[in-house]
Amino acid sequence: MLKLINKIYRKDNVTLDIINALTVKLISAENKINDLYKQIFLDYADWYLEFKEKEMAINKKPDC
Repeated sequence: MLKLINKIYRKDNVTLDIINALTVKLISAENKINDLYKQIFLDYADWYLEFKEKEMAINKKPDC
């Protein structure tokens, strides 16, 4: 991201702090998006299955 701005601003501490903060947020968003994508596949789905079971009122344990 630093390569996208003018060379004059690359040495400014405020600009560097802003870019570092944005980078952390973008990486976090990317990780969340990747996790949501993985939930589509049963091999990787963990929290999404539990969410859908509660939403659809599916009981995991059979009543015996």
